[in-house]
Amino acid sequence: MASPRRQGTRAAPDHRPVRGWTGADGGCVHAAGKDEQLVLGLLDREERAALERHLTVCPHCRRRFAALSAITDALQSPAADDASERNRILRLQACLAREVDRARERTARRRRPVVLFRVAALFAAVAGTAAWLAPRGTVSDRGPLVESRWAYSSGVSWRGTPASPPLVCDRTVVLVEEKRAGKRLVGLDRDVGEVLWRGSWALASASVAVADGRLFVWRAAAGGGATLAALDPETGRLLWDGPGNSSSSAAELAAVGAQVCWTAGASLYAVDTDGGHATWTVHTGLVEPLSRPAAAGDLILAAGNGGVCAVRAGDGSVAWRTAFEAYPGRPAVPLLVAAGRHILVAQRHASGAGRLVCLDRRRGAVVWGREIPDPILSVAAGEHVYVRAGGIRSFSLNEGTPLWALSLSGCSPVAAEGHRLYAVEGSGRPWMVAIDAANGRLRRQHPLAVSCNGIVVRGRWGYLTTRDGALQAVRLGEGGEAS
Repeated sequence: MASPRRQGTRAAPDHRPVRGWTGADGGCVHAAGKDEQLVLGLLDREERAALERHLTVCPHCRRRFAALSAITDALQSPAADDASERNRILRLQACLAREVDRARERTARRRRPVVLFRVAALFAAVAGTAAWLAPRGTVSDRGPLVESRWAYSSGVSWRGTPASPPLVCDRTVVLVEEKRAGKRLVGLDRDVGEVLWRGSWALASASVAVADGRLFVWRAAAGGGATLAALDPETGRLLWDGPGNSSSSAAELAAVGAQVCWTAGASLYAVDTDGGHATWTVHTGLVEPLSRPAAAGDLILAAGNGGVCAVRAGDGSVAWRTAFEAYPGRPAVPLLVAAGRHILVAQRHASGAGRLVCLDRRRGAVVWGREIPDPILSVAAGEHVYVRAGGIRSFSLNEGTPLWALSLSGCSPVAAEGHRLYAVEGSGRPWMVAIDAANGRLRRQHPLAVSCNGIVVRGRWGYLTTRDGALQAVRLGEGGEAS
């Protein structure tokens, strides 16, 4: 029988391993696997909290964790002084970040610890350089929404004119620079921001498309107008010059399979990606101005003022044409997005009026329509559509039922990744925000930059062009938490 405790004395702390962390021999075998994950940041919030509680009562695990921390401190290398060493470290960090993302996915699927001793050593060897690479801002004690990884500046101010958004093509980020001599292309290493190549000739517009491992742009012609050109995104090498088209030097390009398409007047044009040879031209019968083309399965779509035309990509035949109410005068260029079985068209007028129309992709029938002042169609994800219009509004994709609305200044598009939406706030507030896609709640905000182009998200990485002509690359925190 246990002896009674004396009155007025405190019980000795319980150093036994907590439930769920004890192995068959009484040792903390599970905790031994998770402390490395804690160093790597692989644990979710509940697992991290459980391990931290365990460390307060288990001296064995505290000693082990202290030893790991000492090793990481010893392996941290000083900041590099030269650009080559800086880029080497950045590439190591980018490679590690991808491996950690894969480990998180495996852990989430299996719900078992993932022990990564070698990755832990690599992480420790390069993690100490993050503060040198760029400052990290934190808006709460939960860690940063984004980590600044690298930034590139052309050195030329945009004088208040928004830059075009970057285009991510495999391992290259392509940017249109605004120089005094005109617009030029530059290719940057996606991981470190190192300049890989610069275009030697001027562009006729900032429109860039990618397909079949090629970049497509409008090259400024000597006598005026434009010529369609294809480049290698890895080297910037010119592959071919396509058909001259002086009437559409500012046309928005869209790459659809093995074709590049654009609209000019009321017509839709397509050329092949191999040599820029014309495949077909279709008169859409739509009222100008026409949208940038979009692909939906085997169809190529274009929207005009009060209508949509769907063309079969193979032979250029018209699959269907749907008309709805048009705006008087000359409204803004409509915005067109293909979303699974649906097509979304946002129409805007100079008066501030606007509407969002949803059509069935196969038949072209109007499924629903909503009057929305000044809409900027941003993204459709899953069964929802998110619209930037005096804030951000969410609707069900199938019925158009309003789901939620968030007041947020600015005009940048919205990017969707997982269960989060990312947007850049405007009105002079250089904030990037993370929004819960399910309910529209503002989860996190982080001081970043002023941008009218929003952020381009690729996995856990984001790229955005700013009002001062710079390109920033950031690593997004998982679910609004620290990465």
